[in-house]
Amino acid sequence: MAEKLPINYANLKNKSVIITGGASGLGLATTTRFAEHGAYVTIADIQDEAGKKHADELTSKGYNVTFVHCDTTSWTSSVAAFKHAANFSPRKTLDAAALFAGIGGDSTSLVSSIANSEPPSLEHDPAEPSSRILDINLDGVVKSTYLALHYFRLPAAEGTDAPKSTKKNLILCASLAGYVDYPSTMYCVSKFGVRGLFRSLRGVAVKDPSSNLTVNVVCPGYTQTPMVLGSSKDDGTRSKAIQAITEKGLWSKLEHVVDFASLCATNDEVNGRSFGTFPNGWFDLMEDQNEGYGGPKLLQLINDNGFANTGLL
Repeated sequence: MAEKLPINYANLKNKSVIITGGASGLGLATTTRFAEHGAYVTIADIQDEAGKKHADELTSKGYNVTFVHCDTTSWTSSVAAFKHAANFSPRKTLDAAALFAGIGGDSTSLVSSIANSEPPSLEHDPAEPSSRILDINLDGVVKSTYLALHYFRLPAAEGTDAPKSTKKNLILCASLAGYVDYPSTMYCVSKFGVRGLFRSLRGVAVKDPSSNLTVNVVCPGYTQTPMVLGSSKDDGTRSKAIQAITEKGLWSKLEHVVDFASLCATNDEVNGRSFGTFPNGWFDLMEDQNEGYGGPKLLQLINDNGFANTGLL
């Protein structure tokens, strides 16, 4: 079980890391942890005011943190952000990327959306559904992954102190909504897509002896982040769900995700693993081809953590 391995924080020192979505929530918590242990961290986020504020606060404490505006749906903006991250490091390269940028979905499936729409007519065309969630949560992650793999190849500047761990670390963020039946179509599709991205990369990362890459994915359960707790313009379904999650004690700790990211960035032996976060901890989902693609382990964790028969997973 990979979650039982120790986190060697000394291996973060001098690592050059870019964290998309680093201005709030999971990304900010990971930024803070990495910076506290000596990494050169670039906050890449569309939230300019928050990103600059947090970068300045961490810098004032003596940590190596910078902010760069990054819209992950824009290729030009994303390229500039990754180049900024490499330039920020004294080594002029990139060692790790944690891709947390994302948005929440509405609380309805396509079936519900259709049921609540205008009756069908051959005289009037239906409104086109929004693809914004897919643009950010899937297409943006694919683009950021491409850029991470590209800039991982930059040679380090001579005469600079290298981190102790030698591999390049790609950390993806999906969701338990990518594993279970969950009534938010676009969000589920986007997070299942990130799982597909992970699975498309890990074969090379794990099996190719010449690979200098580790790739892992975290799939958070319900976590109290600004994205999850933020206001919603729906019919109140989200507020009711948040109340139910709280009453049933189903929140996962934000620190569970940060611990996972820290393990992946400090232990080169952790490679090709998918992790889920639950109220009682974070666990390797055992998503291996010969282990049932995470099914048996996930079912056990759902039962152990009180999700069974709640209607919330």
